[in-house]
Amino acid sequence: GDSLEVGQRSAQQFGAEQGSQGQAFAVPPVTRNAAVDDPVGFLQSENEKLKAEAEKYRVEARSNDITRLPNRRQFDDDFATRPSRAVAAIDMDGLKALNDSVGHKAADAILARLGEHLRGVEARGGRAYHLSGDEFAVSFDDPDSAQQIMAELQDQLDNVEVTIDTPSGQYVYRGIGVSFGVGENYAKADESAKSDKQRRLESGKREDARAVGGQSLPTPRRLIQVTPGSDINNVQGRDVQNASDNQVGQVESQPSSTFQQSEQA
Repeated sequence: GDSLEVGQRSAQQFGAEQGSQGQAFAVPPVTRNAAVDDPVGFLQSENEKLKAEAEKYRVEARSNDITRLPNRRQFDDDFATRPSRAVAAIDMDGLKALNDSVGHKAADAILARLGEHLRGVEARGGRAYHLSGDEFAVSFDDPDSAQQIMAELQDQLDNVEVTIDTPSGQYVYRGIGVSFGVGENYAKADESAKSDKQRRLESGKREDARAVGGQSLPTPRRLIQVTPGSDINNVQGRDVQNASDNQVGQVESQPSSTFQQSEQA
C-alpha cells in the first residue's frame, strides 16, 4: 500500500515537472488486478460464470432450438425418474409436404408456433416435449383431464393462422393440424393416435401423407398463396379465427404471426 502511494506521488511529481517545462505528459492509470486484489471474490465470480455457461449448454443439449421444447433425451430421463400417469402422443400433420412447398425455414416458423401452444399446456398440468421432426408428446399427472385438454388443444391449433413471406410470394397457413392419442405410456398413446389420424383423414382435416406414383407430396391444402394486391384477410378459404381468441392454457408472449424468409435462406 505505502509503496503504491509513493509510486503514484512520484509519477504525479514527475508529470508536474514535465508540465512546467512545457511538455505534455499523461500519468498512466493504475490498473488493478481483481485476481490479485481479491482472489477469493475473483474465483467465486469465475465459478458462477462457468456454472451459468454449463447450464446453458445443458439446456441446449436437452431442448429443441426451434420449438424450445425439451427433446427426446429429456423425455426419456424424465420418465425414468418420475413416470407420469398419462401421456399424449402427438403427430403434426403435413410437415414434409410443407417443407417441400415453402422450404425448411418457413416450415420451422410453423413448428415454432406449434411449440408455443404446446408450452401453454403447462398451465394445466402438462409438460410438452419435441421428440423428433413431427412427433411430440405431453405428459400429464392427471389422466382424467388429459383427453379433454388435448381435444381442446387440437381444436385450437386447427384455428391457428400464420402468414409466411417467401421469395416466391406470400402464403397463409391456415391451421396446424395434429393427431393425438392418450395412454398410460408413450407406446400405447402412439397406438391410440392411429385411429385419430384416420378419423381426421376421413373428415378432411388431415392431409394425405402418401405420394402417388413416386411423385412429390401435394401442396398442403392448409397452405394458401396470396395473390399480389389482394386482402390477406379475405383470401379464398378463410374460415378460421385468431388463435389468441381461444387459447388452451397460456401461450407465452406471442410473436408476430408473419414469418419472412430471405432470398438467401
